[in-house]
Amino acid sequence: MRVEAVGRNVRIYRVMKGLTQSELSLLVKCKPSRISSIETGKHKASVKLLCLIASILGVGLDDLIKGGVDDASSN
Repeated sequence: MRVEAVGRNVRIYRVMKGLTQSELSLLVKCKPSRISSIETGKHKASVKLLCLIASILGVGLDDLIKGGVDDASSN
Protein backbone atom coordinates (compact mmCIF):
# COMPACT_ATOMS: atom_id res chain seq x y z
CA MET A 1 0.00 0.00 0.00
CA ARG A 2 1.49 3.30 -1.10
CA VAL A 3 0.89 6.15 1.28
CA GLU A 4 0.44 8.60 -1.60
CA ALA A 5 -2.19 6.42 -3.27
CA VAL A 6 -4.18 6.05 -0.06
CA GLY A 7 -4.05 9.80 0.50
CA ARG A 8 -5.15 10.48 -3.06
CA ASN A 9 -8.11 8.13 -2.60
CA VAL A 10 -9.09 9.78 0.69
CA ARG A 11 -9.12 13.13 -1.11
CA ILE A 12 -11.11 11.80 -4.08
CA TYR A 13 -13.82 10.26 -1.91
CA ARG A 14 -13.88 13.28 0.44
CA VAL A 15 -14.45 15.64 -2.48
CA MET A 16 -17.07 13.31 -3.98
CA LYS A 17 -18.87 13.40 -0.62
CA GLY A 18 -18.75 17.20 -0.68
CA LEU A 19 -16.68 17.58 2.48
CA THR A 20 -13.81 19.94 3.18
CA GLN A 21 -10.73 18.77 5.05
CA SER A 22 -11.96 20.74 8.07
CA GLU A 23 -15.38 19.09 7.98
CA LEU A 24 -13.87 15.61 7.70
CA SER A 25 -11.45 16.36 10.52
CA LEU A 26 -14.34 17.33 12.80
CA LEU A 27 -16.13 14.08 12.01
CA VAL A 28 -13.06 11.93 12.72
CA LYS A 29 -11.97 14.11 15.66
CA CYS A 30 -8.53 15.11 14.43
CA LYS A 31 -6.85 18.31 13.26
CA PRO A 32 -7.39 19.47 9.67
CA SER A 33 -3.61 19.36 9.24
CA ARG A 34 -3.74 15.60 9.90
CA ILE A 35 -6.21 15.11 7.04
CA SER A 36 -4.00 17.26 4.82
CA SER A 37 -0.89 15.28 5.68
CA ILE A 38 -2.70 12.00 4.96
CA GLU A 39 -4.00 13.27 1.62
CA THR A 40 -0.58 14.52 0.54
CA GLY A 41 1.14 11.30 1.58
CA LYS A 42 3.32 12.98 4.20
CA HIS A 43 2.01 10.76 6.99
CA LYS A 44 0.45 7.33 7.21
CA ALA A 45 -2.97 6.99 8.76
CA SER A 46 -3.62 4.20 11.22
CA VAL A 47 -5.94 1.41 10.16
CA LYS A 48 -8.36 2.60 12.84
CA LEU A 49 -8.42 6.13 11.38
CA LEU A 50 -8.75 4.84 7.81
CA CYS A 51 -11.70 2.67 8.87
CA LEU A 52 -13.38 5.70 10.43
CA ILE A 53 -12.71 7.85 7.37
CA ALA A 54 -14.05 5.12 5.08
CA SER A 55 -17.20 4.79 7.16
CA ILE A 56 -17.84 8.54 7.11
CA LEU A 57 -17.20 8.72 3.37
CA GLY A 58 -19.52 5.77 2.73
CA VAL A 59 -16.86 3.58 1.13
CA GLY A 60 -15.06 0.42 2.09
CA LEU A 61 -11.58 0.37 3.53
CA ASP A 62 -10.45 -1.46 0.41
CA ASP A 63 -11.66 1.50 -1.69
CA LEU A 64 -9.22 3.76 0.16
CA ILE A 65 -6.38 1.27 -0.01
CA LYS A 66 -6.81 -0.20 -3.49
CA GLY A 67 -9.26 2.14 -5.20
CA GLY A 68 -8.07 4.67 -7.69
CA VAL A 69 -9.21 7.66 -9.67
CA ASP A 70 -10.97 5.49 -12.22
CA ASP A 71 -12.58 3.34 -9.52
CA ALA A 72 -13.79 6.39 -7.59
CA SER A 73 -15.18 8.10 -10.67
CA SER A 74 -17.26 5.10 -11.66
CA ASN A 75 -19.09 4.85 -8.30
